[in-house]
Amino acid sequence: MAKKDLQLTSVKVITDAFDDFKMTCIKTKFNLQKLVHSSMELYNSSEDYRKLMHNPSTSGSYSL
Repeated sequence: MAKKDLQLTSVKVITDAFDDFKMTCIKTKFNLQKLVHSSMELYNSSEDYRKLMHNPSTSGSYSL
């Protein structure tokens, strides 16, 4: 993927969740960009995934 095809964004994340994520990423050689790309693709292509993300009580996600 060419650099010109990437959009720079800025998001605020929950500190504790991000700290846990960073430690897991070190162990698994994963990163936030890969997670975001995968999540965006799933969100765009799967109605079930969208429903899951819109219902934090079932997805285990933090409510903002």
